[in-house]
Parts: sequence; C-alpha cells; structure tokens
Amino acid sequence: MKNKYIFPCLMVLALASSCIKVEGDEPYTITRKVNTVVEKARNEAPFTIQTSTGAYMYGDAVADSLVEKGFTHSLDNENRLILDCYVTLSSKFMNLNLDRNAVKKAGYVYSREDKYPVVSPLDGNFFWVTAKNGKPVDMDSTQSDFEFEATGHKLDFDVTYFMRSFVISTKGDTLYNPRSLEVKTVLPHDVWYMRNNADLTKRTETFVCQAGDKTYMYGGRTGNTMFCDLYEYDNAKDTWRQLRDAEGETKAKRCNGASFAFKKNNGDYLIYIIGGRLPNDKLTSTVMFYDVKTNTWNQKNCHPNAGQQLPQYDQNWKPIYETDKDGKYTTDPPTQLMADGSRDHVYNLPLGEDTRVETDNIGVEGLVSFVLKDLNLGYERYFVAFGKNSRGQILETVYEYIPHNDRLGSNGLAWESRTLGDNRTIFGLYQPVCVACGDRVIIGTGESSKLKDHNVSSKFYFVELDANESDRLSLIELKSQPPSEFKARANAAGFYLSYEAEHEAHECFYVGTGRTVRDEDFTGFELLNDFWCYDFSTTEWTRKANTSNVCRQGSKGFTVLRNDDDYEKQGGSKLRGFISFGEGFTDKDGDGIPDEKATTQLDNWEYLP
Repeated sequence: MKNKYIFPCLMVLALASSCIKVEGDEPYTITRKVNTVVEKARNEAPFTIQTSTGAYMYGDAVADSLVEKGFTHSLDNENRLILDCYVTLSSKFMNLNLDRNAVKKAGYVYSREDKYPVVSPLDGNFFWVTAKNGKPVDMDSTQSDFEFEATGHKLDFDVTYFMRSFVISTKGDTLYNPRSLEVKTVLPHDVWYMRNNADLTKRTETFVCQAGDKTYMYGGRTGNTMFCDLYEYDNAKDTWRQLRDAEGETKAKRCNGASFAFKKNNGDYLIYIIGGRLPNDKLTSTVMFYDVKTNTWNQKNCHPNAGQQLPQYDQNWKPIYETDKDGKYTTDPPTQLMADGSRDHVYNLPLGEDTRVETDNIGVEGLVSFVLKDLNLGYERYFVAFGKNSRGQILETVYEYIPHNDRLGSNGLAWESRTLGDNRTIFGLYQPVCVACGDRVIIGTGESSKLKDHNVSSKFYFVELDANESDRLSLIELKSQPPSEFKARANAAGFYLSYEAEHEAHECFYVGTGRTVRDEDFTGFELLNDFWCYDFSTTEWTRKANTSNVCRQGSKGFTVLRNDDDYEKQGGSKLRGFISFGEGFTDKDGDGIPDEKATTQLDNWEYLP
C-alpha cells in the first residue's frame, strides 16, 4: 500500500519546488533545482524533475563515481606549453520512466559554489558524453537502466568542484542525479610553462643577475653580433622590460661574462658587468656598472665610494700622504686627497702581469660570480671565479671585490685573489653553473682544467668561506653527485626553488641543458635538453621533465618571486624558476645531434615543480 503513495508525493514535491528559467534555445529551458525538502530521501529514494512540457520523469540514480583526475600537457606549433586539467566520471541511472520518451543525451554539470548545480548554457558549466569527433552522443536509448562515462577538460587546477550527472530526453526533459560528487582537481607538477617572449633580439650567453626581488639581463650575442642592451624581468607581465643601453661605453657590447648586483649602503643596487667576449672576438677584463635607481651607466656620482673622502692614514695609522714641516704634501698632489674618492668606472680584473695596474692585455670569458654572507664580519662579499683567458687557459683563480679599495689614490687592490683549496685540489672551470640557493652557493659542471683536453665535468660543490681565514674559500662536494645517467656538460643553466608539497618542505637546486662531448677524441659535442633536481633535505638527484623539445646551451636560469597568481594561491611555490634564451635547435628525432638549423633562442620557460 505504501508504494502507491510514493509517486503522487513526489509529484507534489516536484510541482511545489521552484523552477529556474534559463534563456536560450537549448532543449532544457526549464529545470528544477533539487529542493531541500527531499534532503532525507536523497540517498535512497527515487527522484523526479519538472520539465519544459509540464510533465515529469523519475527514476533511481546511484552516486556518481570518480574514474580519474589529472592533467596533460603538450606543445603547440610555436612550442608553447598547453596544460589541460581533466576529470573523468562514471554514472548509472536505473528504473527510468521513459513512456513515449527516450534518453537522447547524457553528461555532467559542475560548480565551484553550488552543491547542486544545474546546467547553464551561458556559463558552459557542463560536459557531454561524446563521440570521437567530440560531439554529444545521440543515444536514443529506451532502456530503463542506463550507464555512461564522460571526461571534462580545461578545468581549473587544484579547485574543489561539485559535480553531478544528468540526462536529457528526446522531448527535452532534464533529469539530474539528486546527489553531487565533490571532486578536487590536481595541481600541475613537473611541467614547463612557456611564458611571454621578450620584445628583443634572440640571443645567447647573456649576463643575468638578481638584485633583491628583481632580475636583470644584459648583452649577449646572436651569431657574431653582440648587444649592449639591458632588461629587467617584469614578473607581473611575465616578460622583459627594456631599460637603458650601455651604448657609447667602452667595450660595452659583449657576451659570455659574469654579473652580480652590488648593494650600496643606502640600499640601492649597482649591476656589475665583468669580462666577456667582444665583437672583434677578443676578450676583455673591464668592469662596468649600472645604477638601478638613476638608470645610468658608469656615472661618477653613482660609484660605491661617491661622496667619501680618501683616508689620510692606513690601517697602521701611518700617513698615506707625507707632508713636510709646513704641512705641505711631498708624495702626492693634495687634489687627490681632497677628491671624494669616486670613479667613473670600476677597476678591471687584475689579469695582467702587474696586478696593481689596470690592463686589458689579457681578457677572460666564461667566468661566474657569486655573493656570500660573511657571518663573522656581518656583510656580503662579492666574488668572481674561473673562466678562460685570451691564451685559452682555464683559470684556477677566485677574485674578491674590495669596495673601499676601488677609489682614486687607494693604496690597496680593488680585486684581491683568494685561496681556493691547496695545490693538490685546486682546479678551474670554464662555463660552469653557479646558483645561489638561499644562503648557499652551488657551483659545478663546465670544462675542467684538471681533465684531458678541458673535458667537461659532472661534479657539483658548495662554495663556502673559511670560518678561520677570511681570505680562504672552500669547495665542498655535495653529499651525493648526479647519477651515471647525468651527462657531464658545460654552458648549462640552473636555478633554485623552495616549496611545500604534501605538507613537506622542499629546497631544491635545478640544472639542465648545456653541451656535452660526444666522441672519445672530444672533437664533437651534443646539445642537451634534460633537466635534473638535487633535493637538499634528501640529498638525492631525480630527473625531471625536459625543458621543452629545444636542445640548447648558453641559456640562463634565474629565480623570481611569484606575483600572487593562482598557482601560489592553490598551493604552489612562492618562488618561480625560469630558463630563458640560449642557442640550440628543435630535436625532432630525439638524438640530440646539432644540425644547420641550430639558432639563438628567445623563448622563456617557467618550471612548476
């Protein structure tokens, strides 16, 4: 007796419930949102829906089930990354009342806010059971029990959706599952996004450094053409913003050198450009500087010592400038003592025979720079290391920049050499990777002075200050070196990221691309696009997704702060790792062998760990 009352009761509930009118020509013009009146019966009772014809359908539906969720990535014709977040669901409708009707289409509707969503054609918040051509399947099914499965694409990452199934009859009746399924999509990982290209000429072997939360890129080359332009990375627009060229400065056009950001006492930054290769294929040891605040190059009043008086006494309180009994200077013109000590350039690296005289007889390229915090002295110290000189020799030297000596009339050296290991362990590298990882600095790979014919290295080291001797540095091998699958290389790129995943903190050094030798006689080389990660907490190496399908060398890696985008809000890293520019080719067959189509690059890739 009870059963005969169920159907009339459901009709009353259906007619009493409010209707939602949706504008448009779609067949489901009026649908009923599931009412809270039937909340208690959601899990067991059959359901009904009022339709555009004023009639109804009813039946049973089991809870929708999640088959799969994830993301896919591919490259378009311009080598840009396409990410697709997807969810696959499965459903079953039973005991459908299809008198003089049939199921024509089936699908799923979803919402981020509404627990019981209804189809909104204007919002496009649904996806169909489709055929191979992507069009909705025309089912014309008169079966009372009906199963189906469908996949929704291009959803938002790491978002909770409420989803439920529905079917539409040939008469336009819409039947929803009264229960919704709560699904959280995934956050993409180990993939590369292609960001906006810079509006500048393609190039390789540029100068890149970090200044606070800003990144600066200078110069570089394409073929034999050198550049002297300067750009700042705009992390709000994900592109490079041009600043002021160093046009007109002596030996401004260059590539393949080192750069660091010097922080002045007032907090402003100077960008130092050090060494490199010139347009005439010669090397230089000159050092230029750019003032970020004034947007000027090599200005006297921007020098680190601008406005400072020269000292009259040395550290032992002996007069630097001797005077006679009348107080007149006997060893140096008084104009030098009264000068403010500033210069319109920076002393060159002392690569010549006389280290106290500026010289450019011997230049250097392929060197690196790094900054270390001296905990004993309480300030940052600036270094450049290694490289190859004009004679083809790989240098085993580290120089420290001494700002207070970089002034007119100074009795000291602006660049002082530092001890690195001992005679048995000292070595040099050409075009190594050097990355600041928090308070640590990692250096590795590159052509080694200790290997036959300057063969490339695969080892990595921490660079540290000696706690007892201020003029000594140490190279300490990482606890674990890369596995045998990691190819030794030079002219690679790297960056640092810290992030949290699955409630665990990660600090990682990433390195990839570059060139490696291919033949035993070292006459041939191979360009690479592989990418690797060293985790400081686990001291383990893992291979990651390749940096697109472009094999390259001479690209630059850098780390910037995330500009409050959805990835960070959804649990991603606050830091962003990039690899940009370089010289290479698209590896269509995957053999890594360069061909005549190898060219300079302009692409700009961000890595999501």
